[in-house]
Order: sequence, then C-alpha cells, then structure tokens
Amino acid sequence: MPTQLTRQHLQAICITSLILATEFFNFAIVLYLSELLLPVFFGNSQESWLAYGQLFVLLAAGYVLRPLAGLLIGCYGDHHGRQAILKPSLLALIATTVLMAILPTYANIGWLAAILFVVVRLAQSIATAAIMPTVWVYITERLPTRNLGLGCGSVLAGCVLAMPCVIMLISWLDSTLSYEQMFSYGWRVALLCGAMASLLVLPLINQLQESPIFVGNKNQQPSTISTVRLSDLATNHHPDALTIAKLPTTKRIGWAFDTICQVASWLFHQLITKTMFIGLIIASTLTAAIISLLIFTPTLLSSLIDLSFGISEALLWRANLVIAISMAMGAVVFGLLVDRFNAGVVLILGSLFLALQAVLLFNHLRTDGDNPLWYFASFGVASGIIGAMPSVIVRLFSRKIRLSSVAVILNFAIAIIAGFLPFVLGLATVYLSFAPVIFISTLSLLVMFVSFYIYYLPRSDEDMWR
Repeated sequence: MPTQLTRQHLQAICITSLILATEFFNFAIVLYLSELLLPVFFGNSQESWLAYGQLFVLLAAGYVLRPLAGLLIGCYGDHHGRQAILKPSLLALIATTVLMAILPTYANIGWLAAILFVVVRLAQSIATAAIMPTVWVYITERLPTRNLGLGCGSVLAGCVLAMPCVIMLISWLDSTLSYEQMFSYGWRVALLCGAMASLLVLPLINQLQESPIFVGNKNQQPSTISTVRLSDLATNHHPDALTIAKLPTTKRIGWAFDTICQVASWLFHQLITKTMFIGLIIASTLTAAIISLLIFTPTLLSSLIDLSFGISEALLWRANLVIAISMAMGAVVFGLLVDRFNAGVVLILGSLFLALQAVLLFNHLRTDGDNPLWYFASFGVASGIIGAMPSVIVRLFSRKIRLSSVAVILNFAIAIIAGFLPFVLGLATVYLSFAPVIFISTLSLLVMFVSFYIYYLPRSDEDMWR
C-alpha cells in the first residue's frame, strides 16, 4: 500500500466528498423546508401541540429505519465491497427524492398525502443509511495511514459545505417566488435540485477503485474465526427460496425477523469478542459528537440564537454562511492535526477549544458586542473537530465487521440525535438562553473523557489491516 498521497488518492477524496455533500444537501433541504412542508402534506392545524407532533413525524420519519438498514447493508458491504454500496445507495436517494418532489399534497388527496410522504421518507432513510459510513470506511481504508485524518476531514468538509449551497438555493427561491408559489411548487424545485446534484455525482463513482484492505481481506485464506454471510443466515431454516415463497405471509415475516435477529446477534458477538465493549463506547461517543455538531452548528445554531437574542435576519443569513465555511475549514485543519500528532491530544485540546468558543460566542451576543461574525467563525472552526474523529472510529473495528459496525453506530446516533435534538434543544432554549452552551460544554467533556483512552490507540498499517 503506497505511503504517499497519489493522484488516485486525491481523486478518491474529491469524489467521496461530493457523494457525502449530495446526501447532506438532500437531508438539509427537507430540514430547511420543514415548516413549509408541514402544511403542504399535513394541512393547517389549529392546535399547536398537533402541529408540533406533525413536525416531529415529518422529520423523524427520515431516521427511524436507518439503524436496521445500516446493519443489513453494512453486512453486505463487509462481504461484497465498499464500492458496491455507494452506487445503489445514491441511485435510491435520487429515486426517493424525485418521488417526494412529485407527491400529491394535502389539498389534493387529504391525509393520504401525509401517509405517502412518510412512506417515501422511510424509503429515503433506507437509501441513505449506508452512504456516510461507507464513505468513512472506504476513505480510511483507501488512503495511506499517515493521511487518514486529511481524507476524513476533507469528506466531512464537503458534507458541511453543502449547507451554504442549500442556504443560497432557499434564499434564491424565497426572493424569486412568492409564498403562494413556494407553497405550490417552490419546494418541488428545491427537492429536484437536490436530486439533480446527486445525479451529476453518480457517474463519478465508477472512477473509484475498491478499498485495497477489503480486496486483501477477500483474497486472504479463511481464518480460524468464522464469519457469517447474510445468505448463510437466511438459509439456516429454509434453504430453498421456493419453499420460503410458498409459506404463508405471517411465517415469511417471522422468518425475516428471525434472520434479522441472527444477523444482529452475530454482529454483537463479533463486537464484544473482537473489539471489546470499551471500543464500542468510544465509537458511540465520538459518532454522537459528530452528528450533534453536524446538526447543531450549520443548521440549528442560527435559529437558537434568533430565539434567544432576536438577531436581524440579514446577520443570521451571513452567520450561517460564515459558520458553514469556517467549520469546513476547521474539519480539514483538525484532520491534518490528527495526522501529525496523537489523536487523543488533538481531541482533548480541540474539545476544550470548542467549549471555550461556545461560551465566548453566546456571551458576546448577550452583551450586544460588535463584529459577531468573528465569533461565529471561531466557533465554526472549533466545530471542525469532527474532522479528527472518523479515522479514529473506523480503526476501532476489525476489517471483517468494520462497515457493519460503523453503520449501526452511526445510524443509531442519527436516529436519536437528529430525531430529538432540534426539539429538545429548541424547547430548552425557550426557558434558558444559554442551553446551547450547556449542551456543547457537556459534549466537549464527553469527547475529552474518551480521548484519554484514544491517546493509547495504535496507529499503523497493521492496525488497519487487522
């Protein structure tokens, strides 16, 4: 495996960055348009509690099936390759986004529109469940060990830079179309733009070469540690597919549920025996930090600040752009730092820096200080600490179960944090303006705590190939 970055390595970084950016672009569009999509598909509710519940359903539908989909698709990727996951996943994302854009509205078919929207969102959650974990694992296995941080930081920077694109697209639509036009077809235009962006990236996947670590694992002689394929599990009780097809529907559902349970128990056994439980805790903590900051900094922060301090809309728009761009730069910087220095040290100092910047930003806003954009930029750079984490997470797992492990942990974090954080933090900020600071400080302490263990993690080619 080469020890220096080559043209193929840089090409892999660029392509995977674009893949992750398009996924986040489609995710962010629904998040930004949620207040508009609510009456489009659920109608106008007079009860505030009902509207709040409908908004929760609208957003949470995109996360509920992700953990299960991540488990199944991750197991497939561990046995058939990382590249084999990316193209079908992106195709499914395009299809579900286009389908969402052409759905009939509440005005056309009533509550059936809401049901169709939730079904499509569930399908989209399955389609996107494996994209981010596959990109993390692929880029970590594809690059030289000394450049893992740069690669992971760059792909997360691409993910964050999707936010300015979404902001500018929504701002352009808002300035070009009236509210009635946005309600009628503007949201469809935004969704189709997301699908088009994904379609442009799709052909680039053909230029990616398979991960050399996966290829080496596939060509390796069978080891004494048994591995279980999904096909093996599926044929334990019903080896004949024709027999399964003839079973009653209830028994087919029971067989499918039994298969899923076997896959989950096998993965749990592999995690406990091969990476130890403490590694699972470390990976879960870092993954939760990444998802929290990806959702909090470029998407939630401006609305929470507006809720607490009533900043002008023009300043908030500029702050959103500054935060996203500076966070992307910070992700690359922290990725470079973790390549040059011990990852534990970088994360300890970085988490302290993040907590400090959160306190400075909110204190500056509370006192109506001048030049707040500098403080937004500093907090954005500090949030770029996410760039140092994926390479650590991926290295915690053996290559035989790497993708399935990362996919399950990542998607559980997305389902829980993305589903509840906007509502919980928004409600807390109503009563306590410094609630976001408390949240970021707590997150920083958790990252700092696990970083003392990360300090002793090995970093070598042998570690990646184990």
